[in-house]
Amino acid sequence: MIQVFKEAWRISKENRINKKDAKNKALIAKLFNDRYTYKNIYVKGMPVLIGSAMWGILPSNGNAWMCPDCNHIYHPTECSVFTGLQYPKCCKTPAGHRLYEGIKTS
Repeated sequence: MIQVFKEAWRISKENRINKKDAKNKALIAKLFNDRYTYKNIYVKGMPVLIGSAMWGILPSNGNAWMCPDCNHIYHPTECSVFTGLQYPKCCKTPAGHRLYEGIKTS
């Protein structure tokens, strides 16, 4: 019986650690994304993106987005005249724009 309680305690402790780690990763990604997804250039001197853009002026590929689940950094794959920078999928986040994820755009 004591072994069952020890195992339950170990699992509970592991779950708390995993939740805290996920929360920290999400916070790191939020701060990174607020700075580099739309407002600032992460890597200067990158080539111009493919796609469509307002008045045909395509931005460079220098912005970046960080996955809130694994903290992997991605550069945009293209630009859309309707939704702006398009990023690849990662973990639970689908490919596409990041406009409705609470990222600061200005």
